[in-house]
Amino acid sequence: MLRLGHRTVRCTVPAVLVAATTAVLDCRQRSAAPPRPVVAQAGVTPSPLPLPPPRVDRDAMPRGHRPGWRQVLAQDFTGTALPRGWGAYAGRPGGNPHGWWEPSHVRVRAGDLHLAGAWKGGRFVTGGLMATGTETRYGKYEVRFRIERARGVKYALLLWPSRGRWPAAGEVDFAEDGGGGRRTTTATLHHGAANHQVQRTLRADFSAFQTVGVEWTPGKLVYTCNGRPWATVRSAGVPRGPMRLALQMEAGRGDAWAPAPSAATPPTVGMVVDWVVGYRRA
Repeated sequence: MLRLGHRTVRCTVPAVLVAATTAVLDCRQRSAAPPRPVVAQAGVTPSPLPLPPPRVDRDAMPRGHRPGWRQVLAQDFTGTALPRGWGAYAGRPGGNPHGWWEPSHVRVRAGDLHLAGAWKGGRFVTGGLMATGTETRYGKYEVRFRIERARGVKYALLLWPSRGRWPAAGEVDFAEDGGGGRRTTTATLHHGAANHQVQRTLRADFSAFQTVGVEWTPGKLVYTCNGRPWATVRSAGVPRGPMRLALQMEAGRGDAWAPAPSAATPPTVGMVVDWVVGYRRA
């Protein structure tokens, strides 16, 4: 790994200090997100999985256009069912022998989206979903979320190509980790047939709510935390084709970065999404 620099910025969440460490990978290493998300399922079946009580510490979802950006997605997950334009995953994540997604592990309750992970039949089952009704070619996205600490359970918030083959069509993971203490998150650009990767890493407490995002323009990615840029990537590998937003929690694949679930993994693990917004360039 080649380290290119180090800088520290302060997010707008009180007492949260983050540091961006840049790194460039040009090799056939891990895919930060599953190589092939399975086809999304329409509708979600209720599940007996435990959910936390409704929250009172809510954050207002941004509404309306921004300078240079036209809002095309604004979802704060009211109601009791997955909204129209979203689809939950079912089946095995590509390239992961330990992972399994079930639509029942995606729940909407009291203004929050919940992705739940739990042991079932000897394997750790989780939830994932995609904004199937929103497609952009370049755009800006923000997700306010938190995830419980858990070894063996990873997550990714990403843009996935609507057309073309992975990895040549690209992938933009703007927040992910392989499981553990949730003290950092990694942003990864995947590009090229050989799955070249450009990575940046951010320090913050992601077991508490943070708002992470990406601004995607031709040849450039700007990663944001709580509304402030923390890293910029300029590359000819930045995707040019249309993409969709995906939110995923997944059992670790069993490598050094994402260990497989084990006796050290909690019985249940939760990821909570407060809101999601998306924009096209005006």
